[in-house]
Amino acid sequence: GYENGMITQSGWSANVGLIQCLANPTVPVYLDMMAHASLWEGAHAANAPAIAFMHNDVEHLLRQIKKNGPGVVVVDSLYSTNGSLCPLSAVVKASEENGCVLIVDESHSIGTHGPQGAGLVKALGLSHRVDFITTSLAKTFAGRGGFISCTNRFKEYFLTEARPAIFSSCLLNHELAWFDAA
Repeated sequence: GYENGMITQSGWSANVGLIQCLANPTVPVYLDMMAHASLWEGAHAANAPAIAFMHNDVEHLLRQIKKNGPGVVVVDSLYSTNGSLCPLSAVVKASEENGCVLIVDESHSIGTHGPQGAGLVKALGLSHRVDFITTSLAKTFAGRGGFISCTNRFKEYFLTEARPAIFSSCLLNHELAWFDAA
């Protein structure tokens, strides 16, 4: 349901590169305390303030945004650390109402949740309200790669600005063939 998307070298590089492109030292990154390490590393790569909020606690997220201003909200849809689901509808609403960009990492729900394994964002009908979806293709698809759902304009920007996209090798033809088959 997104305008475009891109395959990256890994889920790690998708998350690091995406956040590195969106944030900077003046743009806070709000991360669920249980968010994947790659999401935290993205804030670090951007030299952005990484501001934690209590796991799945939208009220705490709102307090952090009120205190620190609009920024980038980052959550996993399904947390691999404890199997909990993110309260995505409430997080989307909080992000929208406070002028924040929203990234949802679907690495652990793509292929296992939603219609035809499209993930929880799609299952909840939130695709048009989530700015970016990332996923690791190493989970359900058992291959090396990651994916970012985005706009055409952002894809052009990412490919020229994201350090993981510039300073790393692309996927090989046999890897792309594997994803087509899968």
